[in-house]
Amino acid sequence: MKNISIHSLIGLTVLCMSSCTDDYTDWATPQANEQEAAITLPDFSASKVDDINLSNPGSSIKLFTLSNATLPEGYTLGNVRVELSTEKGKAGELESNTDGMIDSLTIQKLVVETYGKRPIARPFIAQVYANAIKDGQALLVNAGSFDVNFTPAAPFIDTGYYLVGDMFTIKNDKDETSVNGWSADGMVGFSHSGTDVYEDSKFPSYSPQPLIINAGKLFRRPIPRENSGELVYWEP
Repeated sequence: MKNISIHSLIGLTVLCMSSCTDDYTDWATPQANEQEAAITLPDFSASKVDDINLSNPGSSIKLFTLSNATLPEGYTLGNVRVELSTEKGKAGELESNTDGMIDSLTIQKLVVETYGKRPIARPFIAQVYANAIKDGQALLVNAGSFDVNFTPAAPFIDTGYYLVGDMFTIKNDKDETSVNGWSADGMVGFSHSGTDVYEDSKFPSYSPQPLIINAGKLFRRPIPRENSGELVYWEP
């Protein structure tokens, strides 16, 4: 570790703002957030681990890794956080640590609030900051940014559901079946508002569990739209 004081660190930052050198190119343009100016440290950066699927991540997940930082003597890194933004602006800030771990429930909430509940990959820009801390004093350090996609956790919800069963079978005057109530031709669809089903998942009379009702000789069963195209005949 280089034995340099924090005053020297700040002095070098100011010096490099007025004259570029080969040794301190990374210090030449300090970054800034809303609270205070941030500096960069040579060869210190955050790197994405992978895109995140929040379906079953556990209580915390590893979002990034931090390279080793060359700090002034007596200083340690702490108060690591991640600012997430989209093309529309800042979406939120997440607490982290030097291991790059973040709370999965907090991310889930932020992704849903920003994009909605549909479980598809949602793009964000992750900006990582940390503090160099000594004796209660802190200097803001910019660890860089990277692109990352989060897929929110959500159950599968189809765009439509149908009822099939004996009650929808139609017979002619010869008591011959003209429409089979257990076929795609005879099925009857549930109504829906027409909005994204992940924002409005209510289908009137639909039960999320497989349902068979025996009413005398009448049987019925709800099926999702993805199965309806392959439906030829359902035995009660």
